[in-house]
Amino acid sequence: MSFLQLRDASKATFKKGDFYDRVRTRMFEMHPTRASRMQTIRARNLMYFFGVNYILTTLYVLLTEASWSPLFVAMVALCNLSSCVLSGFGHNFSHVANSKMGLFLDLNGLSNAEWNLEHLLSHHMHTNSVLDHDRYSMNPFITWGEQVKGKNLLGTIVTTVTLAVIFFIGESVVALNGNIIHRFRHKYILSFPGGFLLPWIFPVKLAMFFLFQGFWAGLAINLSSMLSVSLYFTILAHCTHMSEPALRAGGLNYDEFGRASHETISKGLDWGLTQLATARDIKNVDIPILNNFLSHRIVQQISSALLLGIDRQSMHHLYPPLDHSIMQDEVRAMALEEINVERTRLPKMALNGASEAEVERMANLLDECEQSLTPIPFPVLFQNLYDVAHGITVEQLLNTKKEV
Repeated sequence: MSFLQLRDASKATFKKGDFYDRVRTRMFEMHPTRASRMQTIRARNLMYFFGVNYILTTLYVLLTEASWSPLFVAMVALCNLSSCVLSGFGHNFSHVANSKMGLFLDLNGLSNAEWNLEHLLSHHMHTNSVLDHDRYSMNPFITWGEQVKGKNLLGTIVTTVTLAVIFFIGESVVALNGNIIHRFRHKYILSFPGGFLLPWIFPVKLAMFFLFQGFWAGLAINLSSMLSVSLYFTILAHCTHMSEPALRAGGLNYDEFGRASHETISKGLDWGLTQLATARDIKNVDIPILNNFLSHRIVQQISSALLLGIDRQSMHHLYPPLDHSIMQDEVRAMALEEINVERTRLPKMALNGASEAEVERMANLLDECEQSLTPIPFPVLFQNLYDVAHGITVEQLLNTKKEV
């Protein structure tokens, strides 16, 4: 499918005066200059902190004999944690044109160039729809769909095991796919000087641990890094989008593989509303030990970094190129105000010829948008994800091969 076909596949609307136009206008009034929409100084310093921490712990692991003492294991764990957090900052910067800081994705093998294709052009434009790569990348082993009440024992076991395996290896597969199968195509996508060197960061990083620590210790360290980053990143990324209401909202502006979905509204819906309804915010984790030394706002910033910024996922999907650090509570409040404005327009829909079913769907969509802006604890989000995950059985796999 070409870019133009991809762009035109959605029925989403961007009408002047509708929800997205209003929140976009108000956001630009709140942050009128390009500089005001970039990463705040506090967030940048936090990124530098984790960057320095990653460098220091990496040097320790490289230059210290792998004795597997508690201190050495702790340093490896701290190195991996810093790497995970930096990948969150890399995700943030990957939405900014020609940003060099997307290299933090390449540090973990996540491939900044690949993200420019599948994440920006597919996931953000067509979230949770049939054109969203993130929704279908695990097929046929895991499919996301309506919750099945009373999953049988076999289905539960298969889903649990398959999810665990894919979450542990998912981002490692992305590294191999982006950097080897696609043959380092960064030079065609990243136009800034030196962009073609980014895919070498990950293999050089792997090689260093083998070189300094030998084969077996290097293998253990590299596997711990790849598996932990994959589990950390994949779970957090998917739990904010995978729930029954979010998946249903993702199909509202699309025909499911050419056949009109029963949920689809033929005239199309405002893009901003469907974006909000397909994302959820994770509730920020309090860190009591830091509250004694730092202000509440700084502690929340650290917690947000540890959560890779998905405590602001709904707002991020409204304004992908804008930095997470400016997505404060006033932005959330502004979006809620505009949702209430949309509610006042519901009676006018019927007067303008909308059916009762369309008005009801819009009311339900606004309810989902409001819930999206209300942070949800991680265990609840993960349970929602698990409910809509379906692992493929051997029988289904054999049937899939026959159909092909």
